[in-house]
Amino acid sequence: MLKVSLYGHSEPQNLLLSDWLTEKVQRGNFALTDFMRRSIGANGRMQSVFSLSLDNVATFDEHIGAKATLMNMPFLALSPVLDDPRDWESFVDGVMYSPKVESLIAAMPKLDQVTSRDVYHYNLSYVQLLKDVLHMSIVAVPLLGISTEMAAYLKQVPMARLEKAVGSISFPLFQWRFHDQNFWLEYSAGWLTEETVAHYIMATSPVRAGSLPYKHLWTDLRLERSQREDFARLMMAQGCRSATAIDLFGLNQNKARALYREIHGVSSPCGCRASSLT
Repeated sequence: MLKVSLYGHSEPQNLLLSDWLTEKVQRGNFALTDFMRRSIGANGRMQSVFSLSLDNVATFDEHIGAKATLMNMPFLALSPVLDDPRDWESFVDGVMYSPKVESLIAAMPKLDQVTSRDVYHYNLSYVQLLKDVLHMSIVAVPLLGISTEMAAYLKQVPMARLEKAVGSISFPLFQWRFHDQNFWLEYSAGWLTEETVAHYIMATSPVRAGSLPYKHLWTDLRLERSQREDFARLMMAQGCRSATAIDLFGLNQNKARALYREIHGVSSPCGCRASSLT
């Protein structure tokens, strides 16, 4: 379900997030990506650190509509560079650096005092955001793009210890989340929709639907044909694509597409199938 905000952007309404937390995620997206843009512009070597190229940055700023769609979704457009609790233990517990930490330290260019201070403050903001979402939403793992092991570790470590650990970290703790080149093709072509973003979000989530138990039970609904058609009509009236209704209710493709056109006056939009990430 989507509603239109005061600023004309669609906002998902079926996530267990408070308005305050949603806004915090959105503001975090804007602040952290702006820091990434400025850092890459000042030092090209930061491209590898953030997994974001100068061309990507130019594309990101050029297409305002796609940028608004992406940044106003209640998902982080960033992912952690340290995705294993053992990497964090290098700083939280003061143990030997992991190979991942050593490679990140080696990849960092020499920074001036102001940029080093910014790295610390934005790292702190990012970690605080992770903690807030983890403690306030049951769907935090896909929202943040972290593993369940990482989520459990960050939840149990007190914020005071994390803050102390962040003070000894010289590299950014976050990077760009979407590495699929198709993402940038769709972004620059103006094809980025809320549904497309959700697909890329789930594609970058460590929790995959294919590994969950009871897979595909939603395709075996024991309903009469008339009930299937009624439910499909109701869902398509709310904006559900005909392809999704076909997958859910086993409808005839031509009939479902004709039904969507009858309701909305236009053809059903293209998009990924419901099983595309399983």
